[in-house]
Amino acid sequence: MTSDARPLLVITARVGSSRLPKKVLKPIYKSYSILEFLIRRLKGNYKTSRLVLSTGDTSENDAIEKIGHDCDIKVVRGPENNVLERVRLCLEGEKDVNIIGRITADNPLTDPDLILLQLKEMLKQKADYSYCLSCPTGVAADLWTSKCFNKMYNSVETPEQREHINAWIWENPEVNNILWFEPPPLYSCSNVSVTIDTKDDFDHVRKIIENSPNPVRLETPQIINFYV
Repeated sequence: MTSDARPLLVITARVGSSRLPKKVLKPIYKSYSILEFLIRRLKGNYKTSRLVLSTGDTSENDAIEKIGHDCDIKVVRGPENNVLERVRLCLEGEKDVNIIGRITADNPLTDPDLILLQLKEMLKQKADYSYCLSCPTGVAADLWTSKCFNKMYNSVETPEQREHINAWIWENPEVNNILWFEPPPLYSCSNVSVTIDTKDDFDHVRKIIENSPNPVRLETPQIINFYV
């Protein structure tokens, strides 16, 4: 059996949201919820299609688990407020995991092509962790090597570091080889945001999607052009 060189991309999602309740379940394109739309975008590119959906273990998140199963991806449930532990649980039973990515479900326009550009440079630079700068907020992912992720897991000390799982990396740059990835110019526009936190955000992203001829394949340069 050949090994799987694809990164393991973990989508973190939960129903609880104070400003926009149950936002990841809201339909944003045809019958697709925000979460299903994101999954379909990532599955559309084979190299970003190795997915695990991570959600909380409370009953209100049963609807998220159902979406994962309906989309035929693995679902792992864990502590509601310990995102780090939930992502770690996603690694159990997985083989040949060299790179771990975290994508939040409130970013339905996460760009598979951008993730792969970032990953290519991360491997070239032999970085432990990578974060994309200059691109629109809501189109990129956090990427770790498995070794770096495990070091982080064993080093975190505060609830904030367990909830915001890139916090420890950012606070300890001296012990990690971090790649602050600068994407090609076509992907650069840091004053644009397509993450969904409020109803206005939702309406804005839905408008972009509705005005795209192929929303599931929508690329970051096309998103940026929407603002030009």
